[in-house]
Amino acid sequence: TMKVVDLEIKRSEHRKEERERALREGGKDANSSASEAKNRMLARRQDKLLFVALHLLINLAEDPAVERKMVKKSLATMLTQCLDRKSPDCAMLVITFLRKLSVFEDNVKTMGDPEINTIHHLAKYVP
Repeated sequence: TMKVVDLEIKRSEHRKEERERALREGGKDANSSASEAKNRMLARRQDKLLFVALHLLINLAEDPAVERKMVKKSLATMLTQCLDRKSPDCAMLVITFLRKLSVFEDNVKTMGDPEINTIHHLAKYVP
């Protein structure tokens, strides 16, 4: 399941880079309404898939041994990248998962790392 989340994050980043490159090159396809509708549809589907995968991971993380294995595979980094998603359901699930992980000191150090920048991503959710 973590591989699915990682793959979807990479796909999203790739799609974003492709749109930016098309805009820089001035391609006519970048501004068409059909491509925008397609991108919105793909983002919605991806958000649904990420929500299901993250929900499964949070349920699996009830076992501390499994949670430690997830943390070893840089789960905090993946969750931080998921905070950039537009879906409020995914955002709430990711915040809940990060809160659950923050109980352990090692995870807090990882989340405080300037490269991951979790605090910066979480700041936009604080009023």
